[in-house]
Amino acid sequence: MTTAVSLGTGLPFVILRKQSKEYGTSRSFEGELYKRERVVVIEDVLTTGGEAIRAANTVTQAGAEVLLIIAVIDREQGAQENLAAAGFKSKALFTRTELGL
Repeated sequence: MTTAVSLGTGLPFVILRKQSKEYGTSRSFEGELYKRERVVVIEDVLTTGGEAIRAANTVTQAGAEVLLIIAVIDREQGAQENLAAAGFKSKALFTRTELGL
């Protein structure tokens, strides 16, 4: 999904890892990420928001600023509240209710 957004917008992207590699660069992401860069985190599905918060914190620790977390679907199980409590703005394209799930 992120690749498609990057191709459509011409903007670069990085892929975050669940864990840092224990060899080579030992980075927690692949791609170029610069200090003070403004970033949008893209998620497919939000449930509690835990993975989105982890990703946003990784980006922040690298020195970039997370402007927004965008998800395709919010399952309405606490993600929006958890993201706000963690200090991140978020937007879902669809909610579980809107999709009738």
